[in-house]
Amino acid sequence: AKAVKQGEGRGGEGGGRGRRLEKEKEKGRERGKEHEDNHARAWIRRSILVGIMVLACCLRLVGWLRRGWELKGSKSYFHFRLASLIKDKPFSPSDWQDERTWYPAGRDLGRSCYPGVALALNLLLFFVERFSLAIEPLHIAVLMGPAAALACVGGTYCLARQICGRDEEALLAAFFSSVIPALLSCTECGVLDGVGIGCSCMIFAFYHVARGKGSNRTLSSVFAGFLYFAMAISWEEHTFFLNLFAVYVLFLLFKGLDAADFNFTFQVVYLVGMSSTQLFLRHVPSILTREHAIPHAAFFLLLCRASGILAGRSLPFLSLPFLSAALPLCLFFASGWLEGGEG
Repeated sequence: AKAVKQGEGRGGEGGGRGRRLEKEKEKGRERGKEHEDNHARAWIRRSILVGIMVLACCLRLVGWLRRGWELKGSKSYFHFRLASLIKDKPFSPSDWQDERTWYPAGRDLGRSCYPGVALALNLLLFFVERFSLAIEPLHIAVLMGPAAALACVGGTYCLARQICGRDEEALLAAFFSSVIPALLSCTECGVLDGVGIGCSCMIFAFYHVARGKGSNRTLSSVFAGFLYFAMAISWEEHTFFLNLFAVYVLFLLFKGLDAADFNFTFQVVYLVGMSSTQLFLRHVPSILTREHAIPHAAFFLLLCRASGILAGRSLPFLSLPFLSAALPLCLFFASGWLEGGEG
């Protein structure tokens, strides 16, 4: 009887072990099937993204079919000629002179133009010469618009995926970015305009702002600051980015929310972007103008918060001495007095 009981116990143990092995095998098969499904979905998403990029290129190649290898508009010819003028001295804006315009004094290009497009074209030409590629400068200039559009589409996909966390919304955002008329007219073949480069830099700057969390925040903040600088030297509407950023920082301060990573990113972008644009470009609005009033106010309030004045408090409950010091400063910048009364 004892032997029979021991045999039954061993049989029960063996049956339980077998059932466990069967369950593990079934889980492994489910994991493998799930992995295959995820792999197939990833390939489908990549194919859709590539299709959206092909659509963006096809929409912009219509101008090339009409005109061939020609530039469109006087602004495009100006940027193309500017690239040849500043090719030998790209880092000394004080020496950028065009003696064939604004006769007899000539045109001081360092004080009257945004050289981002010309610098980008010279950078591409440098790589072409470095690798001895048989590509003419005019062909590169004609195709720079579609290249900027592809950068905008890719940046929009990355930004939407970083914020939403889902590929469906990211693909939809990338599709709208590829067909939006305002961007389509500025990035077609033959158009050398700073809007395409400026928009792509702005989108990637927002991507690094959204990505700047935890250990990545320092590197992402520096990248966002230099992307803002690239946008500032290419596009005259560059103050939009910093003002929008500052408005959101002020909103967080008014609500009393703690966003340490976001505030740190804003301070780095403010310092890197503002200092680089003021040093490199001599015709951008001065830091003592109303265009920079909101970023100045946000940076000033963040400094006060870091020093302990705003620790744990939201703006509606600030002390009277702080408000009496900050409000006149903000009104002084906003009034436009420092612009010679133009405001």
